Amino acid sequence: MTNSPGYPDGVVNFDRPIRPRCLECHSSWSQSVADSNVVNRYLPAGAILGITCEVCDGSGRDHVAHARSPLSGLRAPSSAIVNPALCHSGTAPLRSAQFSFVPGQRLEKRFDLSSPPDTGVPDVHGNQVALLERSACFRSSQMTCATCHDVHREQRDVVALSGRCLTCHTVQSCGLFPRRGNRLLGRCVDCHMPLQTSSVLVSTSLGHQLRPQVRSHWIKVYPGQLEP
Repeated sequence: MTNSPGYPDGVVNFDRPIRPRCLECHSSWSQSVADSNVVNRYLPAGAILGITCEVCDGSGRDHVAHARSPLSGLRAPSSAIVNPALCHSGTAPLRSAQFSFVPGQRLEKRFDLSSPPDTGVPDVHGNQVALLERSACFRSSQMTCATCHDVHREQRDVVALSGRCLTCHTVQSCGLFPRRGNRLLGRCVDCHMPLQTSSVLVSTSLGHQLRPQVRSHWIKVYPGQLEP
């Protein structure tokens, strides 16, 4: 058994407060209750566990209803779903209360965009957009998240996702092709977007630190990634 990050090793600590800001990213809705003694008091009724796209992107039901309408081709595009550019991004300080963001609002209401930009290397946990923006593939094209990801379904198959790379690149253009040949097919993601160890998420088990690995979206050459 391993405790979650921030908990003492081997100790069940139910007294550790779960702050509203934590739940804002790790749940879809939770209403906090003002209490001068604690910061983690919530209304159990109405809480929505898990993370859904609608938190940032708007009403999925309205979006589907618009798409299925016989008149959808005659109407203006649905405004139910918006792209607020929030998910997996941003190290700028937050300036709004928890769960106060409304899809479609200007980001200035959410983030303090006047803060200095993140000039270091972002951790692989939580800021994949900043990593993607450092990629030559992103900078030299009109690439977006939807270039590789289908927003309507879960995608875990790295072989299938590697096939997206070959819509712009060829396997023959890889420097390892003379030695590896077509064995490289399906390995683009493992080689150029490898799992990397997070320095932010740290758990402890039996006196040893455990750091999970997260898929990096900084697309580049990682020397020795596929070498024997």
